Amino acid sequence: MYAEVDGARIRYEDTGSGEPIILIAGFGAIHSYWNGMVRLLEGYRVITLDNRGSGETEYNGAFSMDDLADDVVALADHLGIDRFHVLGWSMGSQIAQNLGIRHGDRLKSLTLVSTYLWRPPRSAYVLNGYTKMAADGFAPTECLAMMVNAMSFPPSVFEKLEARGEVMQMPKKLEDPKKMMMQLDAVNAYDTTETASSIRVPTLLVHGREDLMVPLPDGLRVAEEIPACETLVLDDAGHNILASRYADRFREFVDSHS
Repeated sequence: MYAEVDGARIRYEDTGSGEPIILIAGFGAIHSYWNGMVRLLEGYRVITLDNRGSGETEYNGAFSMDDLADDVVALADHLGIDRFHVLGWSMGSQIAQNLGIRHGDRLKSLTLVSTYLWRPPRSAYVLNGYTKMAADGFAPTECLAMMVNAMSFPPSVFEKLEARGEVMQMPKKLEDPKKMMMQLDAVNAYDTTETASSIRVPTLLVHGREDLMVPLPDGLRVAEEIPACETLVLDDAGHNILASRYADRFREFVDSHS
């Protein structure tokens, strides 16, 4: 399904019924990233979308984190949803923070997974470098995908794969690195160090103890800034966390603020 909003045509999915939850994916990910979580959220109305810069969402020109957050609000308006719960992962958590800062009156709760105030410099170094090389044609996009996988999963995942004589598979369809660079430009320009403390929405922070992309201390700094932020730290979890690891806690959190 598509929603025509100001400056974009948003690709989205709308499933189920009940309390409305909007799931926001991270860098280079599309709405289907959340398929596992959607299956665990029976009894809720769950909306997923392709952010500008990935999937089938159409737009013109560069965009900012404000634009990405405004797209979520415009999609909610299109669907006739006044107030909703938001869960954002990685870059999606920055979009979610932006919503909490600029559109807090529209949110019932805010869940931030693998989040940060400002992108870590080491991660920016490799993400910007590999994405630019892929966008300029100096390296295949598969190299970018391999690097993201290596930075996103804990060592145990690779150890189990190697024990079975397997390697992590590449996505069936790789995103356009030029559009992904536009997402990184938005990320690089956004910093909530001075503004996260203004969030007054009930907030849950979920972070993996083995996160290499965004080390745990960076995530905990977000929790320190947001008043009364609840925190769930998961052992043997990296940047990309299985939905089953925190779905129950997320449901409890949503129910307590519905």
